[in-house]
Amino acid sequence: MSTSLVLTAIGNDRPGLVEQLAKVISDHQGNWLESSMSHLSGKFAGIVCISVPNNGIEALTAALAGIEGLRVISEISEDAGSASKARRLKLSLVGHDRIGMRTRSFPSTRPSRGQR
Repeated sequence: MSTSLVLTAIGNDRPGLVEQLAKVISDHQGNWLESSMSHLSGKFAGIVCISVPNNGIEALTAALAGIEGLRVISEISEDAGSASKARRLKLSLVGHDRIGMRTRSFPSTRPSRGQR
């Protein structure tokens, strides 16, 4: 039997932080169900819903507390079934603007000098 946990995590952003969080969850037979993550003012902020075997909750929460520079709070989710009933995907892409970005990404729609 497994339990759904909702984790909230915040800490100074650094390369490999999400990978480290995912490894701890995976090492304790956890399953990453859904998440929302942000980079705000140099901080990493994330909310993650996972499922974990009932007998591994204490070991997982202790391991999450051991991630240096990341504060993780876990709560047992009482509404575990709603995540499996419907699947909704949302993709947001953000890119930094730079000179020439549009002309390299899209073909020119202006006629060439000989095609007027």
